[in-house]
Amino acid sequence: MFSIFYGGITNIVPNATFDLTSIARLVKNNPEKDEILEIRDLRIKKILGSNGNMLYKKKKKKISYLTTNAILKKRALSKPGEFESNFLFPSGYIFFDIDVADITQVPEFKQEFIEKYRNQVAFVCYSASMGGISVFVKYSGATFTSVREFDNIRNYIIDNHFTDLKKFIDPNTDGIGQAWFISYDEDPFENYQSAIELPENLFEKENQTKSEEKGNEILVLECKSQYNRLRGGYITLDFSNLPHINEVLQKIKWNTEVVVENKIVDIKEIDFVKIHIPKLIRDGYKRKVFTYVFSNFIFLNNHLPLEYAVSFLMFINYNNTGDDPMPHDSFKRFIIGLLKTYSSGKLYPKSKKKYVHFNKNIPLTKDEKIDIANKLNGIIISNKSIKAINKAKEALKNNYNKVTKAEVIRLTGLSRPTVFKYWDCDPNNIDYILGEINSKEYGN
Repeated sequence: MFSIFYGGITNIVPNATFDLTSIARLVKNNPEKDEILEIRDLRIKKILGSNGNMLYKKKKKKISYLTTNAILKKRALSKPGEFESNFLFPSGYIFFDIDVADITQVPEFKQEFIEKYRNQVAFVCYSASMGGISVFVKYSGATFTSVREFDNIRNYIIDNHFTDLKKFIDPNTDGIGQAWFISYDEDPFENYQSAIELPENLFEKENQTKSEEKGNEILVLECKSQYNRLRGGYITLDFSNLPHINEVLQKIKWNTEVVVENKIVDIKEIDFVKIHIPKLIRDGYKRKVFTYVFSNFIFLNNHLPLEYAVSFLMFINYNNTGDDPMPHDSFKRFIIGLLKTYSSGKLYPKSKKKYVHFNKNIPLTKDEKIDIANKLNGIIISNKSIKAINKAKEALKNNYNKVTKAEVIRLTGLSRPTVFKYWDCDPNNIDYILGEINSKEYGN
């Protein structure tokens, strides 16, 4: 998966995440095609000494882009603490930008590259400005949780698979948060089965060096569970000796527990975490869904050994993926990567704000719950808008500015219809409405 940023390089907060098949479709039918063709035309003019100048670079910075090597909260990794705050997960791919000296030779170079490396690369297309080709390499067997480990993976792939291309690979595109301007290519190369297998001991030398620097040997640490062993930063599992799924299902918590004090329903703003399992997890979404389920599972069930989460995921892999479960070896490698990410403190639960919470002791029907929740959530949302509008109006008045709907829209960021709808409104008395609901009798 890749983080997508719309509107150009100045946007550093992702708008969405796409998998590689979606990226391929986007490259083939890019809605910014006209802008990209203009960029390529300006680059040619610049090379020919015409009036293209460096305008093509300015225009390129305004098209949408993605981060190629990792999924990020925010594209800001260079300052102290930013990697820990903004890095979420590796994308599972390493990106290479390969430049071609003669721009007219790019199509020919692309075909020659594909013929030679078709079994080692997952995706190849023209770069946005047509100065070369963009290459995405899928890898397995190891993953990274630090800048140094990322560099090791990237250098290993270059040294062992693309040695003759070293001098052509753009050295300015080697960062974890590397931006790739989404290109246009009617005929990109796609090979989603391709994956370069990384050696499991790829980081052993680095770990040994770190240990020697501290004057200690790498320790063998036993986890609290008999199944886990952590050796030199690596977690291994005996997959044949995991807890039975029935035992797991008897012990797990499925969602954040909220104490409801009212008879029927409470309103509390909670970061709500829930384990949700889709009935069918389609190919291309397994890693995303498994990561989400795993992170929420261990957040809610940190009283259980990690093997319970692994057993739970294994059950899902063989029961919720139709006829296409992740192969056992791939699943094991994926789990080891997840456990490494977890042990490094970089695995976060996926939560959402939840305001309406029902008392479990009241036998409400599903429709009754939906009606109550819709009513209360609607009031909560409208009250937030009304309060924001009134606050903006008050601020304009206090600063002796003209109070207009246009200024309120600008200050609040609310939509025009919302501001017009609630312009002369006061917030609803939600406590009164909540009291009315809790005074009713249900289930009789």
